[in-house]
Amino acid sequence: SNLQFVISKDADAVMLEYFKERVDCDDFGNGREARSFLEECQRHAAHRVMSLPPNKITKKILKQITLEDVKSTVYRLRNSNEVQVGRKRRLGFA
Repeated sequence: SNLQFVISKDADAVMLEYFKERVDCDDFGNGREARSFLEECQRHAAHRVMSLPPNKITKKILKQITLEDVKSTVYRLRNSNEVQVGRKRRLGFA
């Protein structure tokens, strides 16, 4: 079954800020970037849910992407992008 994820409203500003930064980068991939972002949010949400006691897991919690999931995603992707840019510069490709 395909879960319909719900991103908490308080995460909107964090996502918007991240994509405003990324849109000006040479390696920005538009749809690919958005899909990767959501997949990473889902991974963080899954780890969060797995840490809960089984009796606390509800359908709502399974579908929810929280502000913390989004912040963790932004942190990971920013660090990943910085590493990639650093590699390109070191190798003389940028």
